[in-house]
Amino acid sequence: RASIHTYDDHRVAMCFSLAAFNAKQLPVRIEDPKCVAKTFPDYFETLFSVAHADAAHIPVICIDGPTASGKGTLASALATRLGYHFLDSGALYRISAYAAVQAGLALDLAHEARIAQLIASLAIRFEGESVWLNGVDVGQAIRTEEAGANASKVAALPAVRAALLGVQHGFARLPGLVADGRDMGTVIFPKARLKVFLTADAERRAQRRLQQLAARGTKAILADLLADLRTRDERDSSRATAPLKPAEDAQLLDNGALTVEQSIDTVLGWWQGKQAF
Repeated sequence: RASIHTYDDHRVAMCFSLAAFNAKQLPVRIEDPKCVAKTFPDYFETLFSVAHADAAHIPVICIDGPTASGKGTLASALATRLGYHFLDSGALYRISAYAAVQAGLALDLAHEARIAQLIASLAIRFEGESVWLNGVDVGQAIRTEEAGANASKVAALPAVRAALLGVQHGFARLPGLVADGRDMGTVIFPKARLKVFLTADAERRAQRRLQQLAARGTKAILADLLADLRTRDERDSSRATAPLKPAEDAQLLDNGALTVEQSIDTVLGWWQGKQAF
């Protein structure tokens, strides 16, 4: 094992990165890899695009939790901090529900097979805050409360979950992945090195959701949001397929009273503790 200190020298980072191709395939860590931005900002992205790694060796961090628990904010920030890819699995279910509604399909068992077939034909692309579906930016359309409730409905359909399984596995690419959802650590990436489950209570989550909606200029009633969250929690935790629950080896994090930075620091501390060196 080797740890390369770049001392803010991009040449050191790029030259010694080739040590990762050693014959014994021993792990190599480049400290402060962002220094390559001086001359080749996309150096590591380009390197990883031509490198191959067994899926079992790609670092994955799972952030699971109930609706409005802040998992998306935390996971996205972690991915940015680590330079990893980011998977918002909830967006995939929102997109699936949105596409089904647009196709005139009811979100129930009677239409389960047709929804699963529809998913296979969707062209989905993420670009920052934008979410593209068949060439159209649906980022705003899938972030409504109705879209969230519909996502919870389709997530209870086994065929839909099966259709999205391969899509989610495809996000696991070098240099690593931070995935947020409800079953990332239990079903999608059961062998992930670090699994985190957020446990903020419904009251705190409803208040957080109210603040988010207010920031977007959307009016809402706290009592209604709380009732909706409890309904979703019950549906997500009691469904037969991939119910919402922490993995047996998950770290539990009650982030209800924590700032985003405090949550990030906590998870990064756990992640550092998982490293081989």
